[in-house]
Amino acid sequence: MGMLPNNAGNTCWLVVLQANNVVKMIDMVNTENTSEMMTTHEEVKIMKVCYNGKYILTGGSRGDICLWNIKKREVSPEEIA
Repeated sequence: MGMLPNNAGNTCWLVVLQANNVVKMIDMVNTENTSEMMTTHEEVKIMKVCYNGKYILTGGSRGDICLWNIKKREVSPEEIA
């Protein structure tokens, strides 16, 4: 679980790693406003929100690491190792 900061008037988001390897973002002002990203990992072991609120880092059970661009909802710039 992590939090995306409130940047330039945007709302704060709660970021949750679900058991089905989906990263879910929930708007803390309007909880019905959500967004999801399906990870590419076989099994996600860890998730961390970057301090600047622009990226989410996920790590899988096989040592694979992905850096997710939150605005684009995609791996950015590419899957790492």
